[in-house]
Amino acid sequence: MKTLKRRILSAVTALAVAAAGIGAVPDIGIKSPFIIAASAQGEVSVSTWAELKAAVDSAQNGAVIRLTQDVTNNTALANSSQSVIKVGSGKNITIDLNGKTMNRNRKGSHVDGEVLLVNGGTLTVKNGTLTGGWASSGGGIYSNGTLTMTGGALDDNQGIDAGGIFNNTGSAALKAK
Repeated sequence: MKTLKRRILSAVTALAVAAAGIGAVPDIGIKSPFIIAASAQGEVSVSTWAELKAAVDSAQNGAVIRLTQDVTNNTALANSSQSVIKVGSGKNITIDLNGKTMNRNRKGSHVDGEVLLVNGGTLTVKNGTLTGGWASSGGGIYSNGTLTMTGGALDDNQGIDAGGIFNNTGSAALKAK
């Protein structure tokens, strides 16, 4: 019961902070999935691959997700389709790499081996580097939606059809900063 009360308090605190427009939720030592979900409605800062994936998965339209440091997929699932960052149908989000690097850390080619998958949604990526993707098509980004990349780089991504970006359907725009 005490744990449930703490989770509820944590969720209420996160919602109050998000509603007040304060940039960060205070760390009170309780890890709760409510914090990322509540923050992902506007702007959220992330520092790990798991936080990034959770923020993208729970993001609502218009969300901006900003990296605070380089993120590398060091999970046991790095070579699994479960670790790809997916922007699904109906979502419209921005990932601000903030001068940092997203590294998928793939060790071999696989379906869903890309760093980012735009699957019917709209994604803007800006100001950083995507690396470590290895897929049959689009090691860096595979897009079936609307993609805009402003500034930044695609580096050391591998693919049979395309190493950097494979734009299957939809539109892709690359803009110099």
